[in-house]
Amino acid sequence: MKNHLHNTFGGIIYSSDFNTNRKETSKGTGSSVAARILADKRFDEECKKNVERRQNNA
Repeated sequence: MKNHLHNTFGGIIYSSDFNTNRKETSKGTGSSVAARILADKRFDEECKKNVERRQNNA
């Protein structure tokens, strides 16, 4: 389902993200791009929780 409200953080795209020749890993667990995607997802989830808490306290 497409999110029509566009209420999630899209992340920051770096020019190095398009360099397919590098073999960089993040802490030995995968790519740095994948790590940033997961961090952005956690940020979105935390924001959603904060909105829900505010709505419940209103």
